[in-house]
Amino acid sequence: MQKHNLFYGDFQISGIANNPFSYLIEPINDYLQLTITNGEGDWAVYNSVLLSTTTFHQNSFTMYPNPVQANLSINNTSNQSVKATIYDVNGKVLQSYTLEAYTSTINVKSLKTGLYFVIFENEGGERVSKKFVKR
Repeated sequence: MQKHNLFYGDFQISGIANNPFSYLIEPINDYLQLTITNGEGDWAVYNSVLLSTTTFHQNSFTMYPNPVQANLSINNTSNQSVKATIYDVNGKVLQSYTLEAYTSTINVKSLKTGLYFVIFENEGGERVSKKFVKR
């Protein structure tokens, strides 16, 4: 209440409110909405809807078949465009791709038999690592 009084007090001239505010808080679906209206009919609306980012974690990516011979399918459920980089066990970058959401296919036929890592990185710099075996 103190903050409201101070805020309201800033808009008074010589003790007379020239721009009084009214407010209404009402439930809308599963959130609350605050509407503030001034004496001139101008209004502002604020919602209690939480802002969030899409989840980006290990379960956002599945790769198959594993082991793979020629084409590695990657299912990206993170709802983000990501950079996928393939590394060998020594950390050398071998291939790099930009993958959209959903399923993409990468040709790994030219890779030698062995263990490889795919690092998925989103625009925010978050990373997820997965491994696959090339036959």
